[in-house]
Amino acid sequence: MSRISGGCRGGEAPLTVRRTMARTMRRLASLVAAVGAAMTMASPAGAQSDDVARAEELFREAKRLIDQRRYDEACPKLAESQRLDPAGGTALTLALCHQAAGRLATATRAFETALEFAGRDGRADRAKVARAAVAKLTPLLSRLVVRVDAQSAALSDLRVERDGDVVERGAFDVAVPVDGGEHTIVASAPGHRRFELAVTVAPQEELRTVDVPWLEPLPSPAAPAKPPPKPIATRSAPAEPAPPEGTSSARLAITIGSFGVALAGGAMATYFGLRARADDREADRLCKASPCGSLKGVNLNADARREAWIATAATGIGAAGAVAGTVLLLTRPRTASSSRAAWSVSWSGNGGSIQGAF
Repeated sequence: MSRISGGCRGGEAPLTVRRTMARTMRRLASLVAAVGAAMTMASPAGAQSDDVARAEELFREAKRLIDQRRYDEACPKLAESQRLDPAGGTALTLALCHQAAGRLATATRAFETALEFAGRDGRADRAKVARAAVAKLTPLLSRLVVRVDAQSAALSDLRVERDGDVVERGAFDVAVPVDGGEHTIVASAPGHRRFELAVTVAPQEELRTVDVPWLEPLPSPAAPAKPPPKPIATRSAPAEPAPPEGTSSARLAITIGSFGVALAGGAMATYFGLRARADDREADRLCKASPCGSLKGVNLNADARREAWIATAATGIGAAGAVAGTVLLLTRPRTASSSRAAWSVSWSGNGGSIQGAF
C-alpha cells in the first residue's frame, strides 16, 4: 500500500493551512479588540464605583454626626455625598439636617430638591415628608430685600453681591428667603466708591431691607501742585480803637452760647430723628395692613410722628443758634491785639489773589 494512500493531493495541504491561519488571525484580532473595549469601559466604571463607595462612606459618617447633633459637620458631608452620587434619600436627609441646624431657607430649597427626586423615583412617602416640610417652613422664613439707588442701578457695570453670590438685577427689591445670621451686601462698579454693609437677620419671620446708595465716582488723580505766587506788594491797615473790655467779654459769652445752642439743637435733632426712623420701621413691620391690627404698631407710629416733630423743632433751634453765633463772630469789633492787618496782593498766570493775615 502506498504511504500516501488516502492523503491529500499535491497543493491542497498548503491551501488548507493558509485558510486556517487566516481564520485564526481574524479571531485573534477580534479577541484583542474586545479586550481593548472592555479595558476602555472598565476605567469609567471603576471611577464611578469609587464615587459611589465614597458617597456611601460620607453618608454613614454624616448619619453618625447627626446622631450626635453635630449638624454643622454633618450637613457638608451629606452635600458632598449627594454631589458624588445623587440620590433621593440623601437629598431628603440633607434637607432634614439643614432644618435641624436652623438654616430654614437652605432647608426649604433642599426639601424642594428632595421632592423632585421623590417624584422621579416614585417614592410617595418621601414626597409627602418633603411637601409637608416646605408648607411648614415657607411662612417662617426670614427675607432680605436689596434695594438699589436708581442712579447706581443705571450703571452698566454695577455688581451687587450677597454673601459672595451675585444678585441679578431682576432680584433687586425682591424679598429673598435667607437663613438667620449675618449677611454681607457689597456693591461695586469700576471708577466708583465701593459699598459694603453687614446686616444680621433673625432666624425666623423677619423682613430686612438693605439700601444700596449712589456709588460716588472716585476722584481723578490730582494734578501736580503749583508753587505759590510771589507777593507783589504789602501794606498795613490802620489800627482801630479797641472796644471796652466789658462789652467784648459779654459779646464773646453770647457768641459761645449761640454755638452751644446750635450744637445742642443738632444733637437733639439727630437723636430724635434716629428714634423716629427706628419706630417708623418697626411700625411698618407690625402693621402689614390698613387699618393696623397691632396696638404696639399704632403706638410706635404715634411715637415716630412725635419724635419727628421734636427733631424738626430742634433742627430749627440749632440753625438759629448757628446763624446768631456766626453773625456775632463775623461782626465782632477788633481788639488792640488784632488792630494791625497785613495784606498782600499777588499775580500769577492763573489770575490775581488777595491774602490777609490778622
